[in-house]
Amino acid sequence: IRSLIESGVDAMVLCGVRRNQEVYDLLRTQGIPYLLTNVYLPASPHPSVGYDNHEGMAKAARYLIEQGHRRFGVIDFPNEANDRAEMRAGGVVAALEEQGLVLPANCRIERPYSFEDGRIGLRMLLESAPETTAVLCGNDVLAIGALFEANDRNIDVPGQLSIIGFDNLDLAAQITPALTTVDVPTATMGKRTAETLLHMLANAPAPHATPINTNLIIRGTTGPAPK
Repeated sequence: IRSLIESGVDAMVLCGVRRNQEVYDLLRTQGIPYLLTNVYLPASPHPSVGYDNHEGMAKAARYLIEQGHRRFGVIDFPNEANDRAEMRAGGVVAALEEQGLVLPANCRIERPYSFEDGRIGLRMLLESAPETTAVLCGNDVLAIGALFEANDRNIDVPGQLSIIGFDNLDLAAQITPALTTVDVPTATMGKRTAETLLHMLANAPAPHATPINTNLIIRGTTGPAPK
């Protein structure tokens, strides 16, 4: 951050909210406008343009509950390192609690961002909770890795196991079966971020928090719970 400030940037875009308070203090002291992206936090003191990670994943969990699933697992990025991952996992927990369901600790697996770690995550989950019928992944990369692992194990997706990702990467629609995922309209978010920063630089009124809606894209990796 200091290097960017010293290079003379006029404004700054920060991904997520979790960082040392000194960063925010420094930006304010230097008078540099900034925006958080990839998060929508209307109650935060920091301005943001982004989506509600918690609600986006809660929406996906509710869909699976409607499909009859009751035995869930979560594979996500380590929460300590990523506030968006923590929000998404929290959305799953909240959606389950709405229906009187619980996500056991052994059904929540944290793995780094890679296809191989998605494979490892599913392996760990099924070893710990083989009765799992639905897996919600904190991003598409982990979800696709989990799908690869399920295919290699001859697990019928979605007949035996439903899998949902988050991001709607281009690859999600190209694999077999195509991945059900939470779509994040990144182009819209980028445009709104730029517009808001330009208003801030011009000292014009700008919204404190701008929501970008997520959408659940239902494809071939989800279906009714097995009987």
